[in-house]
Amino acid sequence: MGFHHWKLSNMNIRINRVAHTVFSLGPGQRVVLWVQGCSRRCPGCASTDTWDYNAGENIDVESLSKMLIRIILDNNITGLTITGGEPVDQAESLMLLLKFFNNEVNEKIKDRVVDVLMFSGYTMNEINEICPNLLTELTAMVCGKYDQTRPRTNCLVSSDNQELVIIDKQFEDIYDEYLAKNDVPIQFKLDSSGITFAGMPNSGDLDIIDKKLRSKGIVLGGKTWQN
Repeated sequence: MGFHHWKLSNMNIRINRVAHTVFSLGPGQRVVLWVQGCSRRCPGCASTDTWDYNAGENIDVESLSKMLIRIILDNNITGLTITGGEPVDQAESLMLLLKFFNNEVNEKIKDRVVDVLMFSGYTMNEINEICPNLLTELTAMVCGKYDQTRPRTNCLVSSDNQELVIIDKQFEDIYDEYLAKNDVPIQFKLDSSGITFAGMPNSGDLDIIDKKLRSKGIVLGGKTWQN
């Protein structure tokens, strides 16, 4: 039975924001979904605005999947990145979202394969215990709790205790090529809600940016990387 027969409209997922044409959170041009709510709450996290389970927007997974597909079609996107927040805290909703998303991608996009990368503070073993079927919907994942005392060793992890796992082996070369860059710039986007950054900063990088802006008379308020 095709997945489009599932009653997805009864399942919601809480999200923080969506950004597209992002090249700093995985190979190619990507659409990025930040989910809302996090139980990991790692010290030094750069996105503390995604911790509160009562913040953000509650959206049904079918509507969100259609929105993501539309962004991909309109902007020549090659991948979906899911971060947060903690995606695995909403594992059931996320799995349904990705089942619908992957089914629609395969039906509507014939000129390229769209990969799915997820960032999680849980280990691989923990994810297997919580929701083992979730892994079958992913191309790759970065897993493990962020440790601000351990500098990152490549451009897709935040600290060197974290692990990049390529689940779909046909993408190994694409991810190896991306990792070979080793130093991907942080992207900043300005809109009516403020300045959003996308990327994997080193510990202290955002405070350095803040100080440099202050030296030019620009003061940032509501910084998500300060608890």
